[in-house]
Amino acid sequence: IADLSLISFLKIIAKITKSRTLIKYQENKELNIRLPNYRVKMGFGLHVGWAIEGAIGSEFKIDASYLSPNVNMASRLEAATKQYGVLLLISGELHKYFSVETQQKCRCIDYVTVKGSKQPVKFYTVDLDTTNFNTQKQQLVSNQAVSYTHLRAHETPEHLVCRLLLEKKKKT
Repeated sequence: IADLSLISFLKIIAKITKSRTLIKYQENKELNIRLPNYRVKMGFGLHVGWAIEGAIGSEFKIDASYLSPNVNMASRLEAATKQYGVLLLISGELHKYFSVETQQKCRCIDYVTVKGSKQPVKFYTVDLDTTNFNTQKQQLVSNQAVSYTHLRAHETPEHLVCRLLLEKKKKT
């Protein structure tokens, strides 16, 4: 299941990179005059742990909020993506739950003590060349592209991922 969290964020990054709407903005001449080489960039911080969900607000507006040191860690990882120049930072705590195959696809980029933590944390990333994402719809499963043509009737791409991972587990 931990692998699926990574796959989900890789899919988000691919969708952002391949979005025709966002590509139109990148190619907008007026926007490029004001913001040369404009690109939509999003950073993601992935961590694992407990959290408390609660409603915060007033009688006029209520929002759900999640509180815990683990939520803070994910937020710090997300903020650090800019400093490290990567799209995705993964904590060592989550990394240890990945399958061996997925762990091998990750690169450790730092070992630091973050604010609010006493123990040093390993930071991992997955190296992505977003300039070479092709326009064909593909599904990433343990770093292998599986075409949508492998879908069974009425099966969503998410079901395909789960089915292939379960089939892989049955073989081992």
